[in-house]
Amino acid sequence: MRREHRNRWIMAGVLVLVGLLASATLLLSDEGVTVMNPKQTPSTEFSRPRLVGWSKGQRQWSLEARTMNDADDVVTLEKIENGIIYRNERSFLTFEAGKAVWYKKVDGRDSANLVLYEGVTVFEDGQLVMETSRLEWQEDDRLLIAPEAVYFIYDGSQARASRLILNSVTEDVVLEGEIDLSLRDGTLILVQGRLTYNMKTGSFRVEGMQQFDIQT
Repeated sequence: MRREHRNRWIMAGVLVLVGLLASATLLLSDEGVTVMNPKQTPSTEFSRPRLVGWSKGQRQWSLEARTMNDADDVVTLEKIENGIIYRNERSFLTFEAGKAVWYKKVDGRDSANLVLYEGVTVFEDGQLVMETSRLEWQEDDRLLIAPEAVYFIYDGSQARASRLILNSVTEDVVLEGEIDLSLRDGTLILVQGRLTYNMKTGSFRVEGMQQFDIQT
């Protein structure tokens, strides 16, 4: 009797163990463990990345973005914040934008070329100096180019132009096209041509048709 009773307990224990194993298998199958397919490629989307554009061992720019997508050497970013344009490894200008595209390769070589879109704003020492809808950073010449309508303000003077080129080395700002320049003394200059302004010296040179409206 004792042996038969013991055998019944052993059988009951085996049945309980089998039941537990079956339940565990169902739990793993229904709720749980995902194994990546070896052929599956890793995601190329990232959240809150900070990127740095380099050229010849020196930083060109850096930025933070809310999202980033990297595909075929073209990086697309959204919600750009805390952007910095460097000159000699020091912060020169800062910027924000709705979107950006970084072209990591140009003609088969590494590149720091960057294009900003949508509500681009540029600052110097926290002060607004530029607003535009598109701004391009060209690595080779260290140029910021606004190929579309642009608003530029510096040292109390304001200008609207069809196009702008800012040389980060010389600090020359070239405004082109139809230019409305309002000087801090109240003088309004309408130019059809080109205006060159130097951010270091405050001097400017006008080329093309000019019309002055001096307000007193």
